[in-house]
Amino acid sequence: MRKSLIKLFLIIILGVLLVFALRWVGNTDDSRAPLNNNELPATIPEKITAAHTFAEGMHKIKGSLSLPNPCWQMTINAVIAESFPEQVTLDFTLTPPDKDIACIQVIDDRSFEATFPASEQASISARINDNAIPLDLKNLTPEEFEASN
Repeated sequence: MRKSLIKLFLIIILGVLLVFALRWVGNTDDSRAPLNNNELPATIPEKITAAHTFAEGMHKIKGSLSLPNPCWQMTINAVIAESFPEQVTLDFTLTPPDKDIACIQVIDDRSFEATFPASEQASISARINDNAIPLDLKNLTPEEFEASN
C-alpha cells in the first residue's frame, strides 16, 4: 500500500513538472516581437516637429521623438536624392529591444540631430520604419538654432 502511494505521488509530481516544462517551452509571447519595416510603435506622433537652420551649404535639423521605453534603439540617416533641388529624406529606424530584455516602461523622449549638405531649396521629408510621416520644420537663424533645445 505504501509503495503504491509513493508511486502515485511520483507520477503526480512528474505530471506537474511536465506541464510546466511544456508551458515554458511553448511560451510564444508576441508582445515584444520585432517590428516589420512598415509597423510603428503606438507612441509615434502624427508628425515630427523639429528646428531647422541652413548656413554655408549645410542643413541642420534637431528635435525629439517619444519612444515606448528607453530600451528602444533609434537611428537617423539623411538620404539625399541627386536632383535639383535635392530631395532629402530623414530616414528614422526604430528597433524594439530583444524579447528577453526587461525594460522600465516609461516614455523616452529621444533627441535627434541631423546635418547634411544640400542646396537651400532642398525639399526635406521624413520616414519612420519606411512609413512617410509629416515633417514640420521651424526655420531658425543659426544663432536661434544653437540656442534652442
